[in-house]
Amino acid sequence: ITLGVMVAYFGDYSLAASQNWRWMFITAVAPSIVLLIGMIFLPESPRWLARSGFRERALENFHRLGRGAEAETELRDVEQVLKEETGGFRMLLKPGFRVAVFVGIGLAIFQQITGINTIIYYSPAILRMSGCPSDKAAILAAAIIGVVNVLVTIVSILLVDRLGRRFLLLVGTIGMAVALALVGIAFHSKSASSVVFYEVIGYIVFFGISLGPVVWLLISEIYPTKIRGKAMSIATLCVWAANWLVAGTFLSLINAAGPAGTFWIFSSICVLAFFFCLLFVPETKGRSLEDIERHWHHFGEKTA
Repeated sequence: ITLGVMVAYFGDYSLAASQNWRWMFITAVAPSIVLLIGMIFLPESPRWLARSGFRERALENFHRLGRGAEAETELRDVEQVLKEETGGFRMLLKPGFRVAVFVGIGLAIFQQITGINTIIYYSPAILRMSGCPSDKAAILAAAIIGVVNVLVTIVSILLVDRLGRRFLLLVGTIGMAVALALVGIAFHSKSASSVVFYEVIGYIVFFGISLGPVVWLLISEIYPTKIRGKAMSIATLCVWAANWLVAGTFLSLINAAGPAGTFWIFSSICVLAFFFCLLFVPETKGRSLEDIERHWHHFGEKTA
């Protein structure tokens, strides 16, 4: 994701001098075609094949995915899980599961409403509002933000199994809150655009070690196998629904509350995200899926 964002920024920068915004959109066609061609050769999920009764094809695809001697064992595990999956989406509301679903949805929404895509989508506009001298300079600055986003995501990959998911979320959300509060102060005091740029970089650093990659990791770890497919699909839907909401309202919010007020609102949401993670998000580092499932069942019994 972060590599794609960075490439898009530099593609836009290469076209900024001509101000040809139409070609900025058209360049996205090429990777779309590459993706389409790649999808033609993508094997069906062994899980879907097993569910649909194509056992031999499922086994063959496990081998294609490099499972080797473990393919038969993995297929039997999948078949056992499929037998346990009953009740459709209603299962997500059962005690012991619904708290996990709530946490996944909360993480998905907070990942977006803490302001990341206001920065990703609108960073050139934000920098222009702060006094950046030209559109081209603002797009170049946005591209640098994209590079930082990639680098800090790599750092997160290196840290997540050492420091733990929950620790990174707590540190990251507080850091994001401080950075966005400082952006708001910079706009309020009419500071130089360079000040806003460095504060946005700070925000990206804290997002890149926490909500950015860790949310995607956690929503693959916090759900028991019985509900994982359905629960992850709902969490992912919530990511993009919240993304759509933030992207569609940001400029209206700027007009209504001003740049300073807007970033203070996002800073406050980061504080809420911190307390949400503190109260509800378990540490999954080094824990088995069965252990995490017992955690949710215990949580469900206590709240009941």
